[in-house]
Amino acid sequence: MACWRRITAPVLWVMGEHPFEHPAVKGVMSTLDERRACFARLSETTIPGAGHMIQWEKPEELAQAVESFMLATL
Repeated sequence: MACWRRITAPVLWVMGEHPFEHPAVKGVMSTLDERRACFARLSETTIPGAGHMIQWEKPEELAQAVESFMLATL
């Protein structure tokens, strides 16, 4: 998190609508606010119908979210 605090660029935080169903995520969920607070210029989006593996479950929707974020930060 110390490294994250040094990031000055805009950051897109992407989550799936159902991330809680993946075992690796359970321990992280209680620290999300602390993690989010590390980024000075944070934007967030949620991908409907996706779980933890957004890039596999909803690749087109993820690509659209990233593209929209990138275009908005130009």
